[in-house]
Amino acid sequence: MTVLALRAPQLDLSEYVNDDNQIRLVKARDALKRGILSKEDLVNLYRTWRDQVEFMVLYRHTWNYNLEYKAIKCSKRGNDIYNWRINQRFKELDELAELYGDRKIFDINEVNPTTNCLYVTFTYDTKLCSETEAWKKISSEYNLAITKLRKKFGKISILRVWESFKNGYPHIHAILLFDEERFDVFEHWSSSNKSSYRIQEKGEFSKVWHSNVDVMAVDSVRGVVKYLSKYLRKVHSGNEKHDLTLAKLWIHHKQAFAMSRDFAEKISHIRLDSSLHNSNQPQNQTNLEGEIIENKWKCLGIFSKKEILKVSDSSNNEAWVLRLKRPPEKKTKLADFDKRIARELYSANLGVNLTSTVFHSPRSQEGKRGRVSTLRGLNPLITNCKTGSENLIFFKTLLEWVFAYHTQRGASAENSMKEISFGY
Repeated sequence: MTVLALRAPQLDLSEYVNDDNQIRLVKARDALKRGILSKEDLVNLYRTWRDQVEFMVLYRHTWNYNLEYKAIKCSKRGNDIYNWRINQRFKELDELAELYGDRKIFDINEVNPTTNCLYVTFTYDTKLCSETEAWKKISSEYNLAITKLRKKFGKISILRVWESFKNGYPHIHAILLFDEERFDVFEHWSSSNKSSYRIQEKGEFSKVWHSNVDVMAVDSVRGVVKYLSKYLRKVHSGNEKHDLTLAKLWIHHKQAFAMSRDFAEKISHIRLDSSLHNSNQPQNQTNLEGEIIENKWKCLGIFSKKEILKVSDSSNNEAWVLRLKRPPEKKTKLADFDKRIARELYSANLGVNLTSTVFHSPRSQEGKRGRVSTLRGLNPLITNCKTGSENLIFFKTLLEWVFAYHTQRGASAENSMKEISFGY
């Protein structure tokens, strides 16, 4: 097997690649569990994975029931697409700072200033456990701490980001917005003569966390944006000094950030880009600009750049999106099968005389059977579906095309789906 080039020659990549010579996270995580992956090796492994250019191949049926193929460069934590998406996602923060930056949450010169907005850092004591254990535990420990704070202070909206210290241990930065509580603020001067705003109630935060907690009061919208920008964008700036954080997030399956659903609206009641919110919202296929795609694509798989260039039909092979003349070689049979089904459906008139047909599914070995409303005249095609994978492709494609046909005829989506039953 040809081994990929690596920055650190002492790391043998053969343990971390699949049959296509691509680094895979599951193999890296296995090495971490066995204790054979050092911090330095992890960073080098992450960098090599990040710099491996891979494409996701998508396909969809065209109006004449042929297949259209595109290859989309994969967004990998820390690569050019990922960094572009981070910058796009948070550019409205900069606009917010410009428009509303002087809006004060409190004025330190007023009598008894208070704030409902705090910037909190949760660190991790290295004496408690190993750095790997710390990364495993910190999510549940943080959630427990927030639960205790909510029990004491009421509703809290949060934006949270992860970061790694140079020693590999994690810490958490969070902006906390309190609905029902305000905290007493005072000005603190450090030994280096730097000023910051602190709160009298810091002890309440120390009670819910096992290690050091740093709590600062945020005095303005500009202050919120300052902290958000600092910790959300510096890590994704492409600077190698942040690669340890990115490598740790990669190996431990951590989201770069998490935001409460209502956090954005509560920054002076100004709604930011809805994509800043958490993932608990309706999902649609969109392009990189966020525009919804009506004729949906299906995923054929992940492929190396070398495989993609063999079938590319684009003039600029460095582009993020490439047109393909045909699917990559190892997926041609699968794509051809889907294409054949589409043509069979077309020749069967897409929906005359619907009838219910029962046939074996991959789960029939457990004594169950699959049922689907299909088209009269397709029984030979059903009978010829021998393998489980072919059955699943057929089920999915059949339903998509019958649904599309009825919708195009003017039936509502709800009534169309009532005519199609599919289950086990």
